[in-house]
Amino acid sequence: MADVDMLIREVEIPAVDDHAGLRSVRVQLIWECPTCGQRRGEVFRTISYDGSRRLACDGWRNPCGHVDHYGAVRREALGRP
Repeated sequence: MADVDMLIREVEIPAVDDHAGLRSVRVQLIWECPTCGQRRGEVFRTISYDGSRRLACDGWRNPCGHVDHYGAVRREALGRP
């Protein structure tokens, strides 16, 4: 039986590390920190800078202090460790 309290959110993140300011992807995530299980923070619009170009995307700050890096978030969305 599924956990009825499980919150899933869709966010827009860089599709790859070297996004060239153009490549974003929308992913759905279980909205809890993968490190400690607490709720992730509120989503806000931010900028990802790949070293050459900027990309508008979503970001959040987890209240627990753990940082979600976009590469790890992409793997999580794909169901990979």
